[in-house]
Amino acid sequence: MPGPVRDAAARHLGQLLELIAKFARAARPRRDAEATAAAVMGLAMSHLVRTRLLGDDAARAVTMRALDALLNSPD
Repeated sequence: MPGPVRDAAARHLGQLLELIAKFARAARPRRDAEATAAAVMGLAMSHLVRTRLLGDDAARAVTMRALDALLNSPD
């Protein structure tokens, strides 16, 4: 629903995605920085669902394993 809260959230999340892509680009220039940013954001969203909605005690460990796999995958 349009409005100031949605607009602020969209602006901040867009800035976060840009920042993650910037770091990804600096760390691994040959990798698709936008795809990496999307994957990192997806992990963050997954972590929130697992912890807040599902009460999953293993959420942090699972998220960290997934992030490690993402960051250590070959180019």
